[in-house]
Amino acid sequence: MKVGIVGSGIAGLSAAWLLTLRGNEVHLYEKQESLGLGAHSISVGSHGDEVDVPIRFFHELFYPQMLSLLNYVGIETMAATLSPSIQVFGQSCHYKLRNLNIGGYAIPYVTPWDFVKNAHTYWTIWRDSLRFKKASTHMQNNQDVRCSLQHMSLAQYLVDNGYSTLFIDMFLVPLFAVVSTSSAQDVRNYPITVVMDYINTLMLTGKSTRRMTLGTKTAGDMIAKNVKEKHVGVKVQYIKPNHDENGKLLSVAIHADGLPVVDFDHVIMATQANQAVKLVPNARADHVKTLSSFKYVWSEMVVHSDERLMPLDKSNWTIGNFFIQPNCPETKRRKASPHYTPNGQEEQHGDLQGIQIKSGLDIRDFNKDGLCDCSPGGAIMCTVWQNISQPLKMDKCGDGFPVFQTWNPWVQPRQDKILPNGYHYFERPVVTVETEKALENLKAIQGQDNVWYIGAYSLPGVPLLENAANSGLMIAERLTGQSRPWKVHPVGQTKQNKAGKLGSLILLVLLGVVLCSVLYSRL
Repeated sequence: MKVGIVGSGIAGLSAAWLLTLRGNEVHLYEKQESLGLGAHSISVGSHGDEVDVPIRFFHELFYPQMLSLLNYVGIETMAATLSPSIQVFGQSCHYKLRNLNIGGYAIPYVTPWDFVKNAHTYWTIWRDSLRFKKASTHMQNNQDVRCSLQHMSLAQYLVDNGYSTLFIDMFLVPLFAVVSTSSAQDVRNYPITVVMDYINTLMLTGKSTRRMTLGTKTAGDMIAKNVKEKHVGVKVQYIKPNHDENGKLLSVAIHADGLPVVDFDHVIMATQANQAVKLVPNARADHVKTLSSFKYVWSEMVVHSDERLMPLDKSNWTIGNFFIQPNCPETKRRKASPHYTPNGQEEQHGDLQGIQIKSGLDIRDFNKDGLCDCSPGGAIMCTVWQNISQPLKMDKCGDGFPVFQTWNPWVQPRQDKILPNGYHYFERPVVTVETEKALENLKAIQGQDNVWYIGAYSLPGVPLLENAANSGLMIAERLTGQSRPWKVHPVGQTKQNKAGKLGSLILLVLLGVVLCSVLYSRL
């Protein structure tokens, strides 16, 4: 069987890998200059450290297929401790967790000093977190409850059930916004069942997160190693199903720049839905309608060394630093310099007069170098401390410098702090209660004219790498009639009960220690 795959993100790579493993001829097309999984990685420092953009973390319970693929191919992963700090931008941190790693388990805890400073905030967030987890577990174990919540948004559920503003605005929405790279408003529009499935899989399970030791670029090359025909830096113009005079399908042709037209038995579109619809110009009306029903928004990342996009107090610096801008307009943006649009055009300096920050920061500190109103990404921003999340050679050699990666930077770094090739733009799927219907329609058109659609958007749930990898493997299984070479565990079920009980038990012990410390300090 001869199969053409357009796109080499993890969806396309997964499909190409399994099809090749089963002895099929695969042609992989990628418009970027390197395979899509690591196409946006950049090199930093004098030792050429590869930094993944965006950062890729995998939780064992939520990424069973992704991690199974990496393990089978022999791609090494390493534990990555994720400890969040959350604060209103320019103000002191109001919520910070640390992690204690014990035998592969990451147990979250808070220091007595942090707890004493913000006891009300911690208690409120913990109380509602445990309540939300209990409700999520009940939903997962009761199909009637799931059905009753099927068409309800996160915002509606939280309001109807009386969750606190602290939990909603200062914890759940910021965390999920960063996970899904969505605006705060888009998070509130998420289906409650999708959020519950995700949160319940991760919260209080005790399992640690992991990252690819050598980065996504190396991982992509290893997954595609045995694919014979890899066309990198090649733009596909369109695909065209070919029929005989009786309407019988003969082949599916891929027309690409600088290459001869190639006929395939099947073509897999491993692109975003809004790109796929443009590459099938003569698609049937139901195909166009279905693919067009998936909506996308732009997401911005910048790699830099500007410490102003970190917490004010360095003692609050963690791997993941979440910032909130209350009462921030999510559709208005003041242009800031230097800043580049998705098509590479430089934007001009914006007028920063009159901007106020409710904090100890002095507006003069920004000196017209980067303060702007919230971008369409919304009122949430997150800066990852790259030096902690990824061992860098330059740090070991003594010539390192701070490396940060900021998502949705409504405060722009200074020009001299932005690393080469530091700006990156991505389109992300928007998930709403209407997405389920779009997915049902996508199922109905799969395989018509031997054209298949895969990607993070194409399966239910949060559109992350797990969905993408699983979608590629599933279509490869359908085409070959052979399953992936490992046992399939649904998301959240691999060792979840054991991990959850152990994680919860240790967390309760640590909370007891915190309480004893607090009481002792007041004696």
